[in-house]
Order: sequence, then C-alpha cells, then structure tokens
Amino acid sequence: MVERFGKLELPVRTDYWSHDQFFDAASQVDALAGWAADLRRRYTLPE
Repeated sequence: MVERFGKLELPVRTDYWSHDQFFDAASQVDALAGWAADLRRRYTLPE
C-alpha cells in the first residue's frame, strides 16, 4: 500500500464531503447501509 503513495503524481484531485454526503453515499451500497446509519446517528445532528 505504501508503494502506491510513492507513485502518486501531484497534483492529486481531492474532494471534500460533509459527513451527511459521505453517509448518504455509503447508504447506497447494500453492504454499508447499516454502518452508514450507525455512524450518522453517532456523528450528525438529528434533523
């Protein structure tokens, strides 16, 4: 894994997501839906 970082060419694109955006995206993947719901309850404010 470390070798991969040594081969990166800069600049590397970086995207910034809010917690809500990240959990929304993760919830669209069946295997991650429960995990995303748990983290959303833990790390975001209720609506």
